[in-house]
This record gives sequence, structure tokens and C-alpha cells, in this order.
Amino acid sequence: MKDCDKCGSKDIKIGITNIVSGATVYPLYCGDCNKVFTRYIKKNIAQEYERTHGKLKYVETDTAKYIKQKAILIKCEVCGKGESEKHHWSPRHLFGDEADRWPTAMLCRSCHQRWHNIVTPNMSA
Repeated sequence: MKDCDKCGSKDIKIGITNIVSGATVYPLYCGDCNKVFTRYIKKNIAQEYERTHGKLKYVETDTAKYIKQKAILIKCEVCGKGESEKHHWSPRHLFGDEADRWPTAMLCRSCHQRWHNIVTPNMSA
């Protein structure tokens, strides 16, 4: 990602957050407008970034903001469990930033991991 698609800033940083399932992820976000992107960085890269840039900022994903606003738990579209996260059907490592324009679904951590284990077992982010 080069520039923020919301404000055009080049100040893109790595943050830290927890998704609905409780997993810790490291999303990119804009340092100027604070937009949180759906692109997650690998843990080891985020830790190295933290060593050189200081403590990672805690940010909220769009899904977390939506759940907080609506005070609901979104059910998994496969198994019905009430702790879901947004899943992109077009893997970012294949589609790049275009992945955000393809359909998504709400999947629990287990169904999400199962999908990746079967469909993208060698995925690199």
C-alpha cells in the first residue's frame, strides 16, 4: 500500500488490535486520518517495526466499530457461532488492494482458519 485511499496521505503505519474472535492482528492505518485498512502485517514484521518506531498504536477495525455501534455479535455465515470476523474471498496476496472490492463474508475464527487451510495453505501476507 502506498497512499491512504481516504485522505491521500503517505503516512501509513502499523497498528495492533484484537478482532472479534480475540486474535491479535497488526493492521496498517493512516497516521493522518486514522483509517484502519483491512491489510494485516505478519507478527514478526510488526514487532520489528515496533522496535524501530516505538509502541504500536491500538486501532479498531471497521468490523469492531460496527459491532460496538450496533451492540451485537455477528454470526458466522457457515456455522452460526456469534464471534465472527470479516473474510475476503479474494486473497490479498493474489489480488492486492483489489481484494477490498471483492465480496466478503462473516466467519468465526475456526471457519476462517479452515477456509485458509484448505484454499490458501501457502498464503504469504
